[in-house]
Amino acid sequence: MAAPSYVQWFVKSSEEYKTKDGKNVEVWEFKHNDDETILKEWAWYFRQNYISDNELNDLTIRTDYEGHKKEFLIEKVFPDKKMRYKNRKLSDSIVRIGDFTEILIADFFQFCTENKYWIPRTRYDSKDNRNLSPKGTDIIGFKILDDSMKNKKDELLTVEVKANLGKVKNNRKLLQAIKDAQKDPLRYEESLFVMSKRFLREHKNEEAEKVKRFLNKTDNPFTFIRSASAIFNEKNFSKDVIEKIDTSCDKLNLKLIVFHGDDLITLCQNLYERAANEA
Repeated sequence: MAAPSYVQWFVKSSEEYKTKDGKNVEVWEFKHNDDETILKEWAWYFRQNYISDNELNDLTIRTDYEGHKKEFLIEKVFPDKKMRYKNRKLSDSIVRIGDFTEILIADFFQFCTENKYWIPRTRYDSKDNRNLSPKGTDIIGFKILDDSMKNKKDELLTVEVKANLGKVKNNRKLLQAIKDAQKDPLRYEESLFVMSKRFLREHKNEEAEKVKRFLNKTDNPFTFIRSASAIFNEKNFSKDVIEKIDTSCDKLNLKLIVFHGDDLITLCQNLYERAANEA
């Protein structure tokens, strides 16, 4: 699939950022705008992470939702816009925010990095409960250099993502991503088995074999690329979210990336609304 036009809004900072203990951090600004053509395309592309157009047609025809695709998406597919947590007042759904930011950063790794990883979109379209976050590694990507599928320079990418899009600034989001990423050596294989099983059930044998290539490191070595990423609403972003954290807990030599952008929570909610309205 060709890169969606919206990824041009990722702009890399020329400024150098380092953590308290001197580790480099890559910083990207997401400079979105109101370009109607780009937003329309993005909404369609975003919706495909949850459900294809054909599936949407097949699942609504001859049901109460026939002719009401918008309502079906809002009520049965997308996470709720607002949720109540621990008897508090309704607030923006952390599940919706989590899905949005993970998909956004998955697109970044697939279309904006030099390696342009293949990132299968199997994480959001088979949820048992749309208001729960998927389990396992947040983002998994693959780079396979040749048909042998035995090149030791083939790459397996894992990314842990944390977001701070709300009104309260949280300086520890990047550190939280670093700490949670330390679990990936124990859980990435389970995510790969689930992914390969999914492809086999859909008779996508070629895709399944590509995933399984990374489940035999003993006989077929490959290169691990591990990352921790945090994304901040512009008002919550400052050098403090990077320069005041100590990354000595990182035993995996993670690639650290921070994203920031203006009013991302509104962008998130508007994108879900557009994805439903334009189905």
